[in-house]
Amino acid sequence: LGERSGSSEIRFSHFFQSAPFGIATLDRAGRIASANTAFMRMMPEGRPPAGSLAADVLGQNADPDERNRIIEGLSSVLSGRGNVAPIDFKGGEQPNQIAGSVKELMHRRAYMSPLASSAGEEAAALYLIDTTEQKVLEARVVQAQKMEAVGKLAGGIAHDFNNVLTAIIGNADLLLKRNKAGDPAYKDLMNIR
Repeated sequence: LGERSGSSEIRFSHFFQSAPFGIATLDRAGRIASANTAFMRMMPEGRPPAGSLAADVLGQNADPDERNRIIEGLSSVLSGRGNVAPIDFKGGEQPNQIAGSVKELMHRRAYMSPLASSAGEEAAALYLIDTTEQKVLEARVVQAQKMEAVGKLAGGIAHDFNNVLTAIIGNADLLLKRNKAGDPAYKDLMNIR
């Protein structure tokens, strides 16, 4: 049984460390107790300082509303309440930026849940997903929709303008039939046409 238990712990550790999203456990005070590799990659400077409060680390670059939602969510799960809605916020700078370019803040989504009470120190679990690419794609879709709307508006204006021009040209043609080339108004009618 001892070997099997050790084997399970190793498998769990591999699973925990290789997860594609960030996972961290929080102690009862809201400090990060343990975190996997993906979680560390999403932190400013690659790792939170030892004993950091999760609210401070997650809210470091967040706007005040996002920071308040993070604090409220963490308070809920640390007090044992579940069903905290996912929280979207901005976090650390994107990695692998081109030298000299403006660094963008990463977008993240945090899921929080209380852990079943046990003899352990961990009180809550925190899961982070990098949603930067999703936000970029959403912004592109919004921009494409705006451009489509501008195109439709321009097409509608051009159509209406063409209708007005057709009426002007038609009336100019009628006047040209009445006024021959020797008429003093003929040159002005040609200019109108």
